[in-house]
Amino acid sequence: MAETLLKKLCAFGFQLKSEGQNLNYTVPKGVLTPALLGRIKACKKGLLDLIRALPIEVHRHINQVIQGDASEVLRQIPDNCIDQLVTDPPYGIKFMGKQWDKALTGPEVWKECLRVLKPGSFAFIMASPRQDVSSRMTSMLEAVGFDTGFSSIFWTYASGFPKAHNISKIVVRRQGEKKITSEVRRIVGSYAGFQPKPAVEVIIVAMKPRAEKTYTDQALANGKGITWLDDCAIPYDSEGPGRFPANLLVSDNVLDNGKGCQDGYSRFFSLDAWANLHLRELPEQVQETFPLLIVPKAGKREREGGLEDIPEKVIKGRDPGQDQRNNAFKPRPTVRRNNHPTVKPIQLMAYLITMGSRVNDIVIDPFAGSGTTLISARKLGRRFVGIEQEAEYHEIATKRLLHHTMQMGKEQKQERENV
Repeated sequence: MAETLLKKLCAFGFQLKSEGQNLNYTVPKGVLTPALLGRIKACKKGLLDLIRALPIEVHRHINQVIQGDASEVLRQIPDNCIDQLVTDPPYGIKFMGKQWDKALTGPEVWKECLRVLKPGSFAFIMASPRQDVSSRMTSMLEAVGFDTGFSSIFWTYASGFPKAHNISKIVVRRQGEKKITSEVRRIVGSYAGFQPKPAVEVIIVAMKPRAEKTYTDQALANGKGITWLDDCAIPYDSEGPGRFPANLLVSDNVLDNGKGCQDGYSRFFSLDAWANLHLRELPEQVQETFPLLIVPKAGKREREGGLEDIPEKVIKGRDPGQDQRNNAFKPRPTVRRNNHPTVKPIQLMAYLITMGSRVNDIVIDPFAGSGTTLISARKLGRRFVGIEQEAEYHEIATKRLLHHTMQMGKEQKQERENV
């Protein structure tokens, strides 16, 4: 109750601070009503506890999707107050021709991310599997001060579409069918460069350096410098503790031989199995609201929930991610309300959040996109700060978050009625 009231007061422009046992505040003219004053007095102790535990500047951003430049918004947040960073930033490959993906995010943003994280806090950062891009991203994180001496996580799936530039077909279109020469025949079946079907994305794992001498000391000091690997164990089946997490996550049972999970290797690394079984061991309030999804990537229902009033847009191409200049396949129109091109599944971001945080921790996503990290954090009982520069995606993220919050309320209400 006190946290909800504090968020409301911050939204109204209140400036609050604690002085001994007194709660002092300045308030904009005309805002303080007798009813609101009564609520402040009733929640005085809770408000004092919250303000002492966390700088008021942070409370203004908690559980918000803020539209703005990430580096500018981050500067408003005090040092050493965020528990985890989980984000899917621009890859620097100009995906789908998007200007915001033209270049890698500059070091100024990552410096601010490092500053606001608590010592020993972990960052999980999605990156392109392209060697030039992922290596530059890792080097940049290391240069601004992150500890990058960890294995990346590799998420693999079966739903990628080829984007390779078919050289022989391009030459035929240029010269015409009647001008196929022996030189053209020699390159039939060839493609530009090396552009295999995408089936893997990289998650760079980094940590803000410890303030304590050892990992044990850091864990005892502030609960950081550690990851919760047991909570991310991949279940054997419905019983048992599960397999120790690896640096590979599998969707779609892509490592199987076609005869089912029992006959392949997917069961050792299955993100789907974790989402379906391991989440049942989480606290009751989380169990009741988490959608146990079996999807390789974000499905339409998950991606577009709450966006019914946003007009559909036609995205050309067999797949929204395909560059039409390099598309050797027959294009077809794709219609979406959530037209963000790189929507990640809730269960993937939930896995990463579970790995690096605890209930009530603060998770930050400075590139919130369509809001998947924030939705996952809310469903897992974490607080969050989301930042998104593009107005279109900010609206989508806000509406998706509201939709999932309302769904959580309905499910909790129904659970109470069934007891």
